[in-house]
Amino acid sequence: MKYRIKKHVEGRDFVSDTPGKALDDCVQAGFRALSVPEIIDLRINASADSHLWTQWYTTASMRAVGYSKQGRAVIVYAHGDIYFKRGAVIRAAIGAGLENGAGVIPLNEFYAMLEREDGKSVFVVDYARVHETFTGELTIEKAVEHPLLVPFCGGEARARRYLQKCREMYGNYVKILHDDDVMERPLARLLYLGNKGALDSLASLESENNCLGIEETRGGLPLQELLVLVQHYVPKVAQGQFLQEVQRFYPSGLNPEMPPPLPQRAELSRPALNRNRLALEVEKK
Repeated sequence: MKYRIKKHVEGRDFVSDTPGKALDDCVQAGFRALSVPEIIDLRINASADSHLWTQWYTTASMRAVGYSKQGRAVIVYAHGDIYFKRGAVIRAAIGAGLENGAGVIPLNEFYAMLEREDGKSVFVVDYARVHETFTGELTIEKAVEHPLLVPFCGGEARARRYLQKCREMYGNYVKILHDDDVMERPLARLLYLGNKGALDSLASLESENNCLGIEETRGGLPLQELLVLVQHYVPKVAQGQFLQEVQRFYPSGLNPEMPPPLPQRAELSRPALNRNRLALEVEKK
């Protein structure tokens, strides 16, 4: 007997006019902002009337342009763990001054991105392949050949499926937007997924944000089991501060100003911890 097990997670939009604030709000609510490949996968499987297609999204993906240690001009697309993942970093880059909407990133961060190239979450493209490449609305046939399509989407197979879905929904055209951004210092931008399938690596860091977040699964303990361990192993004088520090992992169940009462030590024994707390739907296959 075989079963298919599906994990259910909550998705939510986080919107702000303040650059980077939506990313921070997402994390503070216990959610994780999705990257371009993740949202594209959702769009591919979504119906035509889905909110996923009618809404544009700021993503946990970025593009950076600069020079390698060998002096070669390159473009890097990174998805997931990116430099501009916190609002404070984004606003610091804005405060330091933007170049046509792009922010300067430290050289060591740019080199670290290059070293992480794996063709899955980090892609590197020679700038010479992209220089003077058309930016704007393309036919699907031309878009397939665009050198930035695959790194933007996070893989060739995904990119082709996405374009096919765009053709089915909107016809034979899609927008691929990008800019030059070659300077002495590395410049970077967040990636946006527009409505009607647009792939936007042109948006300014000062643009408003609309992040799609999913509820973060941290593999941690249920709240009551955590409190048992706190009573066992955290000195009483530090328990209040400890609970304040971990409250963001339990956004719906822990008020740092009035933490739930701890069990009495006399009632405690070493707990048998139940880590299987995901909401699962089991379908007979």
